[in-house]
Amino acid sequence: MPFCLFRLAVPLLLVFAVISPTFAQERAPVTPTNAPIVAPPAPVVGRNRIGLALAGGAAYGEAHIGVLRWLEEHRIPVDYVAGTSMGGLVGGAYASGYTPSELEGLLTRLDWQDALRGDTPYPALSFRRKEDRRVIPNRFNFGLKKGLTLPGGLNPAHAIGLLLSEIAYPVSLTDSFDNLPIPFRCVATDLQTGESVVMQNGSLAVALRATMSLPGIFTPVTREGRLLTDGGIAQNLPTEVVRDMGAQTIIAVDLGASGVRRDAETQLESVLSVIGRSASLAVRANERASLQLASVIIAPDLSDLSANDFANIAEFEKRGYAAAEAQKTALSPLAVDETAWQTYLAARQARRGTPPDAPTFLTVIGPTGERARRIVRQLRPLLFKPFPSEDADDRFTLLTGTGRYNAVLYEAVRNIEGQSGVQIRAQETDYGPPFLRAGLEINGADTRSVQVNLVSRYVGFDAGVAGAESRVDVSVGSVNRLTGEYLLPIFGGATSPLYVAPRAFAADNSRNVFVNGTRTAVFGTQEVGVGLDAVLIPNRFTQFRGGYQLSRFSSALQTGAAASPRSGNVETLQVSGVFDGLDDAILPRNGSRVSLFATRYSRVPGSVNEFNTVIARWDVFVTKPKSLDTYFGLLSGGTSFGETVPAPLQFSLGGPFRLGSESVDSLRGNNFFVGTGGILRTISAPPLLGGRTLVGLWGEVGNTSGNAVTTGLRGSLTGAIISETFLGPILLGVSMGDNGRGGVRLLPYFVLGRLF
Repeated sequence: MPFCLFRLAVPLLLVFAVISPTFAQERAPVTPTNAPIVAPPAPVVGRNRIGLALAGGAAYGEAHIGVLRWLEEHRIPVDYVAGTSMGGLVGGAYASGYTPSELEGLLTRLDWQDALRGDTPYPALSFRRKEDRRVIPNRFNFGLKKGLTLPGGLNPAHAIGLLLSEIAYPVSLTDSFDNLPIPFRCVATDLQTGESVVMQNGSLAVALRATMSLPGIFTPVTREGRLLTDGGIAQNLPTEVVRDMGAQTIIAVDLGASGVRRDAETQLESVLSVIGRSASLAVRANERASLQLASVIIAPDLSDLSANDFANIAEFEKRGYAAAEAQKTALSPLAVDETAWQTYLAARQARRGTPPDAPTFLTVIGPTGERARRIVRQLRPLLFKPFPSEDADDRFTLLTGTGRYNAVLYEAVRNIEGQSGVQIRAQETDYGPPFLRAGLEINGADTRSVQVNLVSRYVGFDAGVAGAESRVDVSVGSVNRLTGEYLLPIFGGATSPLYVAPRAFAADNSRNVFVNGTRTAVFGTQEVGVGLDAVLIPNRFTQFRGGYQLSRFSSALQTGAAASPRSGNVETLQVSGVFDGLDDAILPRNGSRVSLFATRYSRVPGSVNEFNTVIARWDVFVTKPKSLDTYFGLLSGGTSFGETVPAPLQFSLGGPFRLGSESVDSLRGNNFFVGTGGILRTISAPPLLGGRTLVGLWGEVGNTSGNAVTTGLRGSLTGAIISETFLGPILLGVSMGDNGRGGVRLLPYFVLGRLF
């Protein structure tokens, strides 16, 4: 168990233990398997049986690979392996027949930063789920299936689960871990009883996923009726386990000593540091008892490394190798001669057996009925092809993009005819649907009138009809708005690309009136309306809409002096299209997004003529491979085609990425144009419990026209720092630009919420 993660995991453990959803149930596969008969390990003559105990420790566990490499280079056979957490992953892979070099390749290939964030990658989301993430860009996603419920962990560990499935796939036709090339055990903790659970049979992928379930970080696993989390809580260094397996000589790889030493040097000035230190000492206490059983202790010096730095695998492996070399005197008597070593390797390889053939059928655990059949139809292109594969992982990830499933595991099976197949364990999101996303928006672009909103989005699936979706948006604060929509498939049920969408909304807000950059009045406005759209969503990148809307609009002057307020009906026809090819909702690195919105106003208070408006926008982001710099451009514009638009419906500019040196909505007109270009650089400053931190510099040019005051183009230059947090992205910046009166204006501001 990683000492640094304990600082976050332990305070959350009690909460998540109560509200946690469960992973795919450990059940017999739908299609029977014919597990191969595997000969037991050959008798050992002339030496003791050797057991290897590998401790948990997050990224520290990568040091185990260096230890394994040293043991193999020095011909020290391992007869039993037991591991906890990351030690379980490494030990399970080694016991399954992977060499240290192959294991290093697997761990290097995984993008650990994305894997530990846990979100389904933005490009893999369905279009509606992309919209959800853009509207409220944070991690507050509640379930309402069992009342207001948080997920059982911040991360369902889908990407890690795919890695574990790949590791276990070649040997997944055997039910007993005693039949692996090296007999294996891994350790988890029963969240309900606190007992240590030693796993020795069943699905190896599920067992590895259970031992790695960091409490409060990764979703717990239900296996054989028990709710399991990381084994480090109860037995982080499983020497007792390898002893009970039959080991007479035990090699223990201890990752904890350097972590505890480093914690001791940290000043205990905060509640979290005290809790983290206490948790470290608790884990260390159970490790000390385990060390009493060890014949040889290998303890890598990791005190200057981070347990979260999974990308630093080469250095961790180097430290593990050096630690084994430091124990050469104690380890060398365990070595065998070359002939005995080759015999050992041959026997180990023979027990690995022949990898399963290309799959000829698919079965599903978790979903049933039409949902299971839909999964099989979606994954049918994987049949009769080499497996596992990158294409297979991509297709499994697409399953999680709908919001119904948050992780997938898989394993090999055989039917009664002996044909090879794949069994998919699709983890249904247990705490929903329905779901509730909630967040806080702050726009401080005008420090005299900071806008603060509490926002939420309710999403319900299969609302009355398979494939239907209900959605309710609520905003309270500076912007008060309630919007509801019901998305009904026209044909094809859950697979239909065509929908009708009746909707209704109500809004009660204040609108500022500016003259030459000075606020002169504030209007209160109310609007209530209904609409009906036809919606086409052909794929996860694109949506087209067209429909009719009727609303009742009224306004009243609250402060200042301005033209008389107007009230009446608003009747419109609307058409829109969106293509979203970005790679992230919050801070994209690559891709583009294009949107077009056209509206025909047939009736509007204050206008005797019908008129049309069009708004277009194009965002593009480009980052070279392995680069820290992202170049971006934002281009948008709108027009009323020469018609005069009533003030409440005019286009507006001002605020971040819409002429940052101007106050929000301070420029209004019948037409507008704004272009932005700049650079964002990722920096090493620690994020606020989130993702990346960036510094940025960008310039903007644009203005409105067709209003009482037209002053030509305006320009703005902005420098800012942006950090992803669990509340959403935070931007702190300063803009410099033309104040419209021949001078220069400096405007500091901050934003919490959606940026692009």
